[in-house]
Amino acid sequence: MFDIPPGPAEADFGYKPPPQYPPPAPPEEVRELLAQHPEALEGSADAI
Repeated sequence: MFDIPPGPAEADFGYKPPPQYPPPAPPEEVRELLAQHPEALEGSADAI
């Protein structure tokens, strides 16, 4: 097929992964929100 030599391991082609929307909340913020809205956990698949 194509004979392309491998680039260096640290090769950067200008690709940046797309940002996450919304950005993940820090754990302490998550705990505060769950404390305010415990009903949000009901029926949640990842509720512990």
